[in-house]
Amino acid sequence: MNEHTAKLPRATRHGAGWALEPSSRLPLMHLPHFTTVRTLLAQLALLALLACGSHSDPGPASAFDAFRIVQSTDTFGDPAKATAAIFELVARGTKFDAIVAHETTTAVAAADACKKNGLGNVQVVCVGGQADGQRLVLDGVLAAIAKPPTCASAALDLAMLTSNGVTFAPEQFHFRLGARIFTRANDTGETVATPADILLAFTRRQHAAMLVAVAGKPPLAIGVIQLDERTSNGKARRAELDAEVLNRPFLRLTHRSADGNSEQQAALITQLAAQGCRALIVADGDATLLSAACCAARKLGIKVVALHVALPEAAADLAVLPDFVAIGRALGRTISQSRKQGSAILELQSEATGKRASDLHAGLVQAAQITAPK
Repeated sequence: MNEHTAKLPRATRHGAGWALEPSSRLPLMHLPHFTTVRTLLAQLALLALLACGSHSDPGPASAFDAFRIVQSTDTFGDPAKATAAIFELVARGTKFDAIVAHETTTAVAAADACKKNGLGNVQVVCVGGQADGQRLVLDGVLAAIAKPPTCASAALDLAMLTSNGVTFAPEQFHFRLGARIFTRANDTGETVATPADILLAFTRRQHAAMLVAVAGKPPLAIGVIQLDERTSNGKARRAELDAEVLNRPFLRLTHRSADGNSEQQAALITQLAAQGCRALIVADGDATLLSAACCAARKLGIKVVALHVALPEAAADLAVLPDFVAIGRALGRTISQSRKQGSAILELQSEATGKRASDLHAGLVQAAQITAPK
């Protein structure tokens, strides 16, 4: 077995949960760095849950069985459709106590429509990455907002680790990371850690020497190929990666943007693979159009990390993405903690047929044992 593999903490699936294998649990000296006693206790509790084969965030609780979704509306991200859904429910006399929106813009529109209809007690929570999301919570427009991670720094570290010989078990191909939840009670936010977050923290600590600047360390060339760096997500990833490089002068990142064209993105992958990159981070794009170029890069010994793109396992070494099921659970619990049993929820989806929307809905249902509309 590879030396790096033997030292790596392995997590395996057991039913719906994950568990750390006894033979690979790390000694205390390898635990991630903790900044506060509260953080240490919280992380130890998460590790205990993992050891029992459970998710790091709590599972569904029977105390919330009476919660129900009165309606799931696909707004396609259109605030006008969110407003119309509120007025339609009010006109029908349908009661609802909380709204879970998949986008910030539809959440704000829904909150405004509730205010116009005298529904000031309706709690509105949402998923969003906008910079003004925290302000919306502080101003009382929203009760909570979940900010999914860009996953860029995680993808970078995993690219560095794999290019230095660290390997992962096949069941660890997907690193689904948790979001940061901002509420009125905690406006600084709290990260809802997933099993992948814990595994990543262990791995970073175990192989810290590979990730930090050390005198004489040879340069490490990594290519970053985004579908479109001009989007809000693309800009956020670039900013996060630029910040990471400041403290690691040995890194040589080459950024390329395909300006929304997946065929051009595939050509850029081939181009950077030929320029001597030891690892590639491929962000967004059409997996079908990108797979061949990624497979060819891997045949050259180049490590490929998929970021927010559903590349098959043959085309990538690892995949990093937000855990939208866990995010849906977190938002559901935010509602359950302040609403009485019997509460009714309106869900404002965005592109309901998409994977993101279906995962958010699944997490919401799991959180409160909610009965979905028939």
